Amino acid sequence: MLEVRDLWLEAGDFRLSGVDLGVERGECHVLIGPTGAGKTLLLEGIAGLLPAAKGTVLVDGGDVTSLSPEGRGIAYVPQDLALFPHLDVEENLRFGLRYSRAREEGERVLRDLISFLELGPLLKRRIAGLSGGERQRVALVRALAAGRRLLLLDEPFSAIHAGLRRELWRVLRELIARLSPGVLLVTHDVEEAFFLGDRVSVLLDGKIRQSGGREEVYRNPADREVARLLGVRNLFPAELRSQEGERAVLHCPGLGRIQARVRGRIQGPCLLGFRGEEVQVGGEPRPGNEGRGVVRECFPGGGKTLLLLGLQGSDQICEIQVPGGEEFAVGEELRFWIPEEKAFVVPSGEIRS
Repeated sequence: MLEVRDLWLEAGDFRLSGVDLGVERGECHVLIGPTGAGKTLLLEGIAGLLPAAKGTVLVDGGDVTSLSPEGRGIAYVPQDLALFPHLDVEENLRFGLRYSRAREEGERVLRDLISFLELGPLLKRRIAGLSGGERQRVALVRALAAGRRLLLLDEPFSAIHAGLRRELWRVLRELIARLSPGVLLVTHDVEEAFFLGDRVSVLLDGKIRQSGGREEVYRNPADREVARLLGVRNLFPAELRSQEGERAVLHCPGLGRIQARVRGRIQGPCLLGFRGEEVQVGGEPRPGNEGRGVVRECFPGGGKTLLLLGLQGSDQICEIQVPGGEEFAVGEELRFWIPEEKAFVVPSGEIRS
């Protein structure tokens, strides 16, 4: 549906270089990156709001790189939603139908979505009188009713509180299942990326550093910076002892012998990574990678407890998250296990090409 090939974009001194990505019909492809990585710039280039310095944008197999924004068949919903404050909700929803080639079909889709999202009571209200969640629903329906089957969504839920944000994630998933648009969504929120994304791409410093299926990217970060961005707090220097296919044996100061998954061939210095919430603490000994540590700090709250453990025989600090309710004392020694399938290896130097 959408294919971006070797796209280069420039804005002042910032350059987005060599971007390749795609979106299939009925798929949500999430682009995650920190502020300043170039996420909005990429959406603007795909939408035609910014000319490409190099590269190609294809929609349904046709080259739209040189077309105007309105000629690309793409709906772009910016972070501020771009709703018209001088129009009521119904007028906003119908605005895109003025330029639709399939107006009758658009009217049918609009009626269906108004009913599905229960927007009927809001139709005569002004945009200023809507909540953040209501505005977001109006923006999504307006984009879909206009007959555009490719949506570019720029941080659509960033200004909405956490509880409502999760509700809107479910709404978007339901809309995708109902109408099968292709969606390219940008965010800096890790939980949002992996809840919504069928595929996830990581953008850092103007380059796609990793792209793949949701589970692949989550479980196998490409390098140290990607792992940090995706919320991995435990990254420890390690020595590679052996590697066979996607399994490696490491020696890690403070942890000893560790077995872990590996992405590609590792050469040179490497890092062991694992997520603190996937570590198993206490109880009977079990197969897997065993570690021992002393509780340095303990932070209970929100049904969870964060433990900072000093690893035995080293100055490394390990972060572990456990369910709330159990009490831990500073100075207490704990045994823990890192499941082999949850531990991974990344190179400690530059990303591999």
